[in-house]
Amino acid sequence: MTEPWVLLSKPLVPPYRDGTSVLVRNLLRRLPPAQPVVYFGDPSAPVRSHGDRVLPAAAMGWQPRALDKGVMLARLMSPGFVRHPIHAFFAANPSSSLVLGALQRLPRRRVVLHTLPASAGAEAIVRWLDRLDGVIVTSDHGRQRLVEAGLSEARVRRIYPGVELPRSTGEPLEQRRSVLFAGDLDPAVVERLVAVAGALARLPGWCLEIAARPKADRDAELRRRLEARLLPDIERGRVRLRGEVEDMPALLGRAAIQLYLADHARRKVDIPFALLEGMAAGVPVAVIDALPVAELWTLGERQGRQGCLRLSARDPRAAAEALAELATRPAELATLGAGARALVCEHFTADAMARQYQREHDEAS
Repeated sequence: MTEPWVLLSKPLVPPYRDGTSVLVRNLLRRLPPAQPVVYFGDPSAPVRSHGDRVLPAAAMGWQPRALDKGVMLARLMSPGFVRHPIHAFFAANPSSSLVLGALQRLPRRRVVLHTLPASAGAEAIVRWLDRLDGVIVTSDHGRQRLVEAGLSEARVRRIYPGVELPRSTGEPLEQRRSVLFAGDLDPAVVERLVAVAGALARLPGWCLEIAARPKADRDAELRRRLEARLLPDIERGRVRLRGEVEDMPALLGRAAIQLYLADHARRKVDIPFALLEGMAAGVPVAVIDALPVAELWTLGERQGRQGCLRLSARDPRAAAEALAELATRPAELATLGAGARALVCEHFTADAMARQYQREHDEAS
């Protein structure tokens, strides 16, 4: 009898704040119930109510410490787990690769797969990835970069992240007057948010909602800078600046448009979950024309189901003006919203993701 797969990630402990934990949780919920797995988390609050083995582990921060990884490594090298195949969900970095290499070889050879939720920087660890039994990335762009860096095409797969489809999509988009940015700050994003706030200020009743959770000391500095630049708009109620958000569905339910304003996907899943959850609820997205996130626009073009507005990466003012113009066209907003949901139904459901992962497990076992 084949041993259950170990899904190795940060402990699955609610609330699920980062993209990797959301990916593994969504996957676990949709894997076949008859095939139990092993994962780290809270045994008193399992993701599924049947069959799985939950190894006790406390919640970890954004960047797990080497000691935390060492404890997990030691557990999986103990006699009770040496035969279990392992599927790891870690960012691309040398320390994770060394851990997985040790798990693959010690104390005996076993199957190890590695999903890179965020492919940024993965080219630097190709020589380690090439030793594993398979690599999965979350965008076509990520796969192309790894192949160009020397990883065999046969060794790397792309599986898009998947979300659940909400039963209700809320009030009609044409009745909403909120533009939502939920993401990380960097200097270029700050400039683009300032430009968006300026463009929306000319539209009566419209509001820019900014949900930027702190992940590092640098984030606090950028938040202070953004707050100072937008203070008049904040005081007039045209901008709402938030930190950690407890109820993201409520924000999405008020949004007519959702923004992605970074020209990269560092520290995030290649196709971020916040965008996909909004699209699943019928909220169109406006994204900077930069991969991997702009893959959403490319997919829409290919399928004839556009749910995305592509914004200039070089000109913050032009990007903001294009966004404000879209906000004044309710019929186009409705069309893009329907296209966004259709695109998620076609490519980004949790069921589709789980079927593809199950196929990888079956082939590797």
